[in-house]
Amino acid sequence: KYEVDSESFYERLAREACTQLRFNDRAIREMEKVKRPYNLPDFVRQGGRSVAFHIRRGDKLIIESELYPGWVYVDKLLNITTEPMEHCFIASD
Repeated sequence: KYEVDSESFYERLAREACTQLRFNDRAIREMEKVKRPYNLPDFVRQGGRSVAFHIRRGDKLIIESELYPGWVYVDKLLNITTEPMEHCFIASD
């Protein structure tokens, strides 16, 4: 009935989720406690576009994933948008 394995389906789903999913006040306070010691700015108030990469390493490479070089992540971003990014976050294990 629905083509769920397509990029367009993912884009529609992500767009809808991003308008509906919001952190509650308690979660925001907890995140602020984590950010404070590292002097991370308030990106929401500052505005601008942000991107985050979750780069898997460690145990995930044993069975679940292969090792992707960093340029693969950047290339995927550049295929999605050409607009400048003010903030880039990288999470890894």
